[in-house]
Amino acid sequence: MKLSQTVLEKEKRVRQHAEDAVLQPIYESSKYAYEELYKDLPMWERTARSVAYQFDHQIIDVEDDDVVVGRYNFKKFLPGTVPGQHPRKTHTDGTYLFGLAHRAMYEEVAKKYPYMRSDYVECGLHADAFWNGHEAHAFQIVLHMGWQGMRDLAERSLARSKDPKSGEFYRGLIITLDALVRYNDRYVEELEKRGMKKQAEICRRVPRYPAANFREAVQCINMVYFTVTQEASGTWGPGWIDYYLWPYLEKDLKLGIITEEEAYDLCGYLLIQLDSRICMDEEHNDTVNLGGSHPNGVPAVSPLTYMFANAVTELDITSLLVYIKMPADPPEGFIEFAADWLIRGRNRGQILSDKAIAGALAYRGTPYHEALSYTSNGCMEISCSNANSDLLLCGWFNMPKFVELAVTGNRDLVNGKTYDSLHYRGLEHCGSWDEFYADFLAESRRILLEYFDCIDILSKYSAIYRPTYYASSMLNDCMLRGRNMSDGGTRYNDYGVSPVGIGTAADYLYGIKKAVFDDRFCSAPEMVAALESNFEGREVLRQKLLNIPKFGEDNEESDALAVRYVNDMCDIYESYENRLGGVVKPVVFTFVWANKCAMHLGAMADGSFAHTAVSQGTTPASHSMKAGVTAAILSNCKLPMHRFSGGGSSMWDFDPSWINSRLNGQFLSAFLSLGGQMYQGNSSSDPEELLKAQKDPNSYTHVLVRVGGFSAHFVDLDRDIQDDILARYRHHA
Repeated sequence: MKLSQTVLEKEKRVRQHAEDAVLQPIYESSKYAYEELYKDLPMWERTARSVAYQFDHQIIDVEDDDVVVGRYNFKKFLPGTVPGQHPRKTHTDGTYLFGLAHRAMYEEVAKKYPYMRSDYVECGLHADAFWNGHEAHAFQIVLHMGWQGMRDLAERSLARSKDPKSGEFYRGLIITLDALVRYNDRYVEELEKRGMKKQAEICRRVPRYPAANFREAVQCINMVYFTVTQEASGTWGPGWIDYYLWPYLEKDLKLGIITEEEAYDLCGYLLIQLDSRICMDEEHNDTVNLGGSHPNGVPAVSPLTYMFANAVTELDITSLLVYIKMPADPPEGFIEFAADWLIRGRNRGQILSDKAIAGALAYRGTPYHEALSYTSNGCMEISCSNANSDLLLCGWFNMPKFVELAVTGNRDLVNGKTYDSLHYRGLEHCGSWDEFYADFLAESRRILLEYFDCIDILSKYSAIYRPTYYASSMLNDCMLRGRNMSDGGTRYNDYGVSPVGIGTAADYLYGIKKAVFDDRFCSAPEMVAALESNFEGREVLRQKLLNIPKFGEDNEESDALAVRYVNDMCDIYESYENRLGGVVKPVVFTFVWANKCAMHLGAMADGSFAHTAVSQGTTPASHSMKAGVTAAILSNCKLPMHRFSGGGSSMWDFDPSWINSRLNGQFLSAFLSLGGQMYQGNSSSDPEELLKAQKDPNSYTHVLVRVGGFSAHFVDLDRDIQDDILARYRHHA
């Protein structure tokens, strides 16, 4: 089964439309409403009416050939570029309310931790960012109740509530839902004006009322997706889309009111519309999840799983990521399908292990049957579906930089500065490995916990300035509790931060342990001097360091230290209890941060020169995988995957002339059986082709690559990211 030519032509027109579309005035509308129209109202009503005004003044975007209706584009051309000549854009999707929460947070952080956004950002310890987003909503609520049903429930809850704060939540939700109905009605009016009677009739019913069939369910999902992203301001994946849409399609197929070919085309139309929101900025991505398991563990793979998976391989979309959830006992041939799909999909997906991921969530206290409903949102952030606040990814740490500063005694090897705000003793002042490692952990703990405290501050101000009544109403258990997602409404209130380069950090630590303390072929002063000089004149020492076993070679001792280090980092994460009783989850992936981290890194005790790109997710570093992909997977899967409750992604780049579906399936099967969480098997383009693409980008616009957490057209990436992809180790025979 193939997508019709009509769908493929629609994809091209939507992408061009996104190039030309006018930026939606979300920020400007909410700012004007908040500062001018409603400035004298109490805060709960002021924020609700500002969001309502924002929807009342959004642009209605319809094309005559729309099958799935509704879109908005948040993009802003990069400074100095000409529209149409630079496909990658920055975006402005934040509401004014989102900015208010951040400004309030930064003011408090500046008083409490004045060095947080100066010294630590300057030396590259962590990001100067505290994000929101990366959660999936319970689209099922709108599918089954409609906005009107949700409004009726809010009215009943308001009538029963004796809690003033809950009353404010329900009133704010009612104001927002009324605005959404008006917004959707304007789409109906526009459709009728254009003579698009069929689409108008569908939009007249949904999302205002429950969906009655597959066509209505698809339209409902699209409208809910791009309206909730407007209010909540962030990355919000459609979630487990085949799971909640399959009952509608199954019924329609049995009744004969839709054919499989028509349903397949609808899958294509929906994917195109969902992607259109963010297709101009491939670094900003939302995620669709497919497959998986029912709460009783029985596979939930359906014909719709295959439809969505195959449709995306025919399309040229990248920003909307599609990931397959692999049941513990998958249907016959499903692993083989997934392995082949990775290759056919041109580096756009990854495979998620139900057993490993649900086990990690269960380790943090989620009942296993509920944990099986998990979704991967944004790049790969894991949460129990529809049940966590939107602080699932709030930044990243440069883990090898912590090691560097512990070795040098707070001196940055790149800029030469020594930071009084850091308190590592330094390698030269430690008499044993245990003493050095204890000092490294103690100071690292202080820095990490202070960063977590900043997220807690953001949560506090988010509850005030961006109560997100609509988004919260589709998260368990905000409607029940009468609280927004940042004010204790959600069932789980965990935060997430990404520890970047854990494989590189483990190799760095092991190099110190072996060279200085175990084998003693290098003193502490000699080691520090060698790193400061970037090994200039010390090639003999560098070669010795390179020959020390690495995490990724299936070496018992080096892997054991990596496991110890990761467990110790997870202990620090889990020791923090936030203001709402949640923890901080390690979200282990890389995105574009491998290079950002490398910019701040000097030479390392694993033998690496300064500015070497750090390892991706749970994957060993490129130069540490020379023993082959089997050894690397064995090392990777020794890590305590059950502790990566925010997700642990691995990325395996293969020589495209060697890898095939059969081999990829064998590696995937081994990975799953060993307890790995997330598998990206990339049949990366030939480096020679990528070099040609750098020289002649217009001839290679078709080349897709996996960057790390997202996929992109190679020619649209910044040069430093292109160079990183070229330098990666590609497994071969």
